[in-house]
Amino acid sequence: MNFKSDEEILRYFDNLKSIFIAGNTKIQVNVDEIPLLQNSFLYIHDFRDAKITSIRGIKEVLGWDYKELTTRELYEIIHEDDRFLVYDITRYTIETILQHKIAPKAFHDILCLTYRMETLDGQFKTILRQSSIIETSKDHIPVKALSICTDIDYLGSPPKVNFHSVSEHHNLINYEDYISKHKPKKSDVFTIREVEVLSLLAQGLTGKEISEILFISGHTVHKHIANMKIKTGTKNTTELIKYSIFQGVIKE
Repeated sequence: MNFKSDEEILRYFDNLKSIFIAGNTKIQVNVDEIPLLQNSFLYIHDFRDAKITSIRGIKEVLGWDYKELTTRELYEIIHEDDRFLVYDITRYTIETILQHKIAPKAFHDILCLTYRMETLDGQFKTILRQSSIIETSKDHIPVKALSICTDIDYLGSPPKVNFHSVSEHHNLINYEDYISKHKPKKSDVFTIREVEVLSLLAQGLTGKEISEILFISGHTVHKHIANMKIKTGTKNTTELIKYSIFQGVIKE
């Protein structure tokens, strides 16, 4: 399953509840008993209801006084440049578990992600999130995951989302390998002219400047941009450029 936009990723998590069935296997976790360092917070992600519950420590780390969040609300405090990858990696991990019928071991199989989250005062902190499935259905479908997040901002912001899995199934849960195999070729996404327009657009050039460089009309430039948005399901040029960098069509 390939996703082209943030909205598609969120719809995926919203619709997860439709595949859950009775007969859960779960670990009893009392989050109040889990010790936290002063630079850490935790929460439980309930995939059935697309909710973040049992939140502890987030006010001390990020300033937000949340007791409960929807998946979408959590999504909104992730840096906009990191959101798509964070959720697509999570989605890919779930899909891999389902495809290979993996039975995740609580506190043993861990997905580690590093990305930026917004604080109450509008700044961003680099967070290391370590997540483990703590409840599954009888068919090993993930139901709940525990995430422990640590402020590692003192290390400096990473240039991109970083991740790895700590699991005996780490060879199966290999997002980079997945992307390398499923990344579309340029010719499969855009025409040669569209790639030229896109590359110049990513450099910050205006439609008028692009038209002068490529010797085409401004109307044609905007038509190419509109066509590329339709092809990718993106809503604006910022999303279009981010998607194209993510898919390897153009370079940063």
